Amino acid sequence: MEYLDIVDENDCVIGKASFDEVKSKGLRRRTVNIIVARDKSLLEILIAKRSARQVSSPNKWHVSAGGHVDSGETYIEAGYREMREELFANQTPPVPPILSEIARYLNDVPAKRKFENTCLLYAVHPGPFTVDNEEIEEVRWVNPEEVVRESRRLPEEYTATLKDAIVRFEEYRSRHGV
Repeated sequence: MEYLDIVDENDCVIGKASFDEVKSKGLRRRTVNIIVARDKSLLEILIAKRSARQVSSPNKWHVSAGGHVDSGETYIEAGYREMREELFANQTPPVPPILSEIARYLNDVPAKRKFENTCLLYAVHPGPFTVDNEEIEEVRWVNPEEVVRESRRLPEEYTATLKDAIVRFEEYRSRHGV
């Protein structure tokens, strides 16, 4: 059974519960989202189309990888696990990516009883990728600005998570002169 840490808005652990209990009671938990860039220029990022089997946002374009942080795991550890599961068919890639933190923020949707402390990470990795078809239908390289334009034109094809992550990623690139 998968357990998650229950956290407060300051990211302090205040308990532990099963994934199902956290979801059903709308308890605050930690999540991680990862944007993978093809190279250090950060001009191309990998986006993932969620599988039709996904309960949340099926068939929508999403961040490169992401998910819940298991109990006792750090954001970075969860980021590596999620990348390994979703992009490398549960194998350790020959050249493991280095994950860097972009931002931490509250990602709350009270109407859906979703309360998350989210950490956005990025990694540089050119691939190749072997996706988990249970979670991801396909991946593709895109320019972040293209995602912003396309998500405005066709908002129903992109997750809110991806749209928010791209804004934060672009702010990061601007702050760091990339």
